[in-house]
Amino acid sequence: MRSDLLVRLLPFAAAYTIAYLASSGARWLGLSTGDLGVQLLFAAVASPAFYHGLAEMAKRHGFLVASDEAYSEIYFGSRPASALETADRSRMAIFNTQSKRSSMTGYRTGSVVGPPELLRGYRLWRPLAGVAIPEFIQRATIVALGREDHVERMRALYAAKRELRQFRRRGNSS
Repeated sequence: MRSDLLVRLLPFAAAYTIAYLASSGARWLGLSTGDLGVQLLFAAVASPAFYHGLAEMAKRHGFLVASDEAYSEIYFGSRPASALETADRSRMAIFNTQSKRSSMTGYRTGSVVGPPELLRGYRLWRPLAGVAIPEFIQRATIVALGREDHVERMRALYAAKRELRQFRRRGNSS
């Protein structure tokens, strides 16, 4: 999808989704864009105002917003907006993972930020999901979160792959 088209469609898609949530009695809106290209494109066009408006509507209509920000550290140019920047996150849960940021795929480690009552429920559910994280992985996660050098290398690697993909799309096969 072209980024200029997504920029124009995002407010309408969000408004339609909110209207549907309000009328259907849904209680959860997940912002997860799946594949890397779509997620990076969404992150590039979703503004702080988008997240602020979403937080206001969630409060007004009584639903929760789950923002999957797995690729928040992988960007090209300026850092994208985040749901973390929203002043009122009382109805938001922001999920992140070390799998993209620190190449810790399979370790099942990351973070969730949200209101205390939601996090209490999450803490009860998490061990039941069968994903108890060994202490050595928790320690490795703490070290990885304290450093940025590997994140900058990951960003450069993703940028090189993106450039190669664009090069091939222009008709160059070598």
